[in-house]
Amino acid sequence: MISQIRIRNFKAFRDQTMSLAPLTLLTGLNGSGKSSLLQSLLLLRQSHVSGALARKSVILNGSYVNLGTYQDALFENAPSDERISIGLTSSSNNGDHEDQFEFSATSIEARACEALISRPESDLSIFTERFRFLMAERIGPRVSHLISESGIAAFSH
Repeated sequence: MISQIRIRNFKAFRDQTMSLAPLTLLTGLNGSGKSSLLQSLLLLRQSHVSGALARKSVILNGSYVNLGTYQDALFENAPSDERISIGLTSSSNNGDHEDQFEFSATSIEARACEALISRPESDLSIFTERFRFLMAERIGPRVSHLISESGIAAFSH
């Protein structure tokens, strides 16, 4: 299980460490970093699934998250040559294990990345088949809305 995440220079975070529990609720005002925290994990997941992490790369736009360009993902007040860093601490009966992923516009360094991915019983479910993510569908303002082929809305009681 991921027990702690440290995010530096990513979206809403200059440098933030958060402890996680078996059940962690993210609450807060708009722009406080709830989505950024989830996006950091999804970035690692989609980069792993595509094989990019093994090639020391990340996929900013994919099936789990679309971050735009590196500049879009970089913390607003960070210099453009600053690196994004995502550190994960996992806790298990075997003790704590730390993995650090750092990347810039042109490279990624993943300390312990290969060891993490090749661990057969990894506690980090974002790298295993056990991973599940339910996304809220955010539908913004629309000029029109789809209706059924008959043009009649169906309701059930």
